[in-house]
Amino acid sequence: MVKECKTDQNKLKCRDCEKTGHLKKVCIATLLANKNRSTADTNYIQDQPEDESDMEEIFGVNKIFDIFENRTNTDSKKFFATVFIEGKHQKFEVDLGAGFTLLPESS
Repeated sequence: MVKECKTDQNKLKCRDCEKTGHLKKVCIATLLANKNRSTADTNYIQDQPEDESDMEEIFGVNKIFDIFENRTNTDSKKFFATVFIEGKHQKFEVDLGAGFTLLPESS
């Protein structure tokens, strides 16, 4: 995998520890320091590289999205679909996050 890397590692310089051969994103010193500072109650994640061209050049990443924690209200409206199976109408709750639904052959 290292041989497939398109960037000469000697040209890379970490903006945190100032050593060559890697970027801040994968710096062991930075990762260990961040691990000690992290908390389990974090609800918002923003991981923006200082220079987005570094990310694009190395990983082919050209967009970075902010990630937010979404919590659903248990009272939120559920979606149902009625499906005709073996001569009977069956009411199913629609799982919007599922690509497909599996049903047992006999139920």
